[in-house]
Amino acid sequence: SKSNVYSQHTLDLGGVRILDVVGSGLTLGNSGLALGNNGRLYAWGSNSYGERGTGTASSDNTAPEAFNLVLGPDGQDYFSDAVRIFGRRETRFALRADGSLYVWGKMPVSGRSQPRPVQITGLKDNARVTNVAEVTGDGQSTFLFLYDDGTVASWSDAMYSGTGNPHPTPAQIPSLSNIQAIAADYRVALALHQDGGVYVWGTANLGL
Repeated sequence: SKSNVYSQHTLDLGGVRILDVVGSGLTLGNSGLALGNNGRLYAWGSNSYGERGTGTASSDNTAPEAFNLVLGPDGQDYFSDAVRIFGRRETRFALRADGSLYVWGKMPVSGRSQPRPVQITGLKDNARVTNVAEVTGDGQSTFLFLYDDGTVASWSDAMYSGTGNPHPTPAQIPSLSNIQAIAADYRVALALHQDGGVYVWGTANLGL
């Protein structure tokens, strides 16, 4: 059988050091996003939902070496002051140093294209998002947000929202508190409580 062959890509960012990378891969046809130590965002790959943050969605693909800087919300300057990035598949999130969270690419719930970052409204006051996880499957759209105070919100269709109701904007899951970590994958969401217990919900065959 033919073994997988991995090719090395070197991004020349002019002395900028990459702090984190997210996305669906480094090969042509996939998409990726890198966070530089200058607070800028570097994107490459597919752009069908505007996930490269160029201001327009397109059918072209770019190699990692042909990266672009992600635009800011005004569509003029480049995005700045980023300290964390999240996302895979076609949706991207970036957290700024002031605690504000931005999204672009394939929008949660609506599925529409958003070709440059927009600030997410409806997040919890006086709390900062520390992680984002996505539940996939059944044509549903679900994103979970872990706050630094141990609570969790979802931006979601009803099936995986954690409440049984759709959340067209981020809404807290009341039953979850003192949560240390979240994770999600195909048809399943998990939340780790500080006492070591794990909350699980979804439609996957969990063996429970």
